[in-house]
Amino acid sequence: MARTEHMTTLSVQEWAFVERDLCLSPRQAEIMRLILQGMSDKQIGWQLHIAFGTVRTHMSRLFQKCGVNGRLELLADVYMRLHRLCQNHEPVFACPESGHESGCGLWTLA
Repeated sequence: MARTEHMTTLSVQEWAFVERDLCLSPRQAEIMRLILQGMSDKQIGWQLHIAFGTVRTHMSRLFQKCGVNGRLELLADVYMRLHRLCQNHEPVFACPESGHESGCGLWTLA
């Protein structure tokens, strides 16, 4: 099975959109961030000091909200939502280091 470690880096604006679009609770948003960072269920439990079963419950609810069946589908769903946002609104973000503006600023892959 392919791992999703270090596949994604989302900006603050991207996270705000994902959380708002999916109506995520703070805990669900936290768990989604850790999933997208490639953490296993056990690692998420250790990180958040919650039981493995609680992690699975949160993940099941996340999958239901997104209409997906697993982690890779969740990744695809998040990026499709961001892609639609980029196409519809074409926001422009300035790089904090250089100040240069570029496209919509979404779809940042590490």
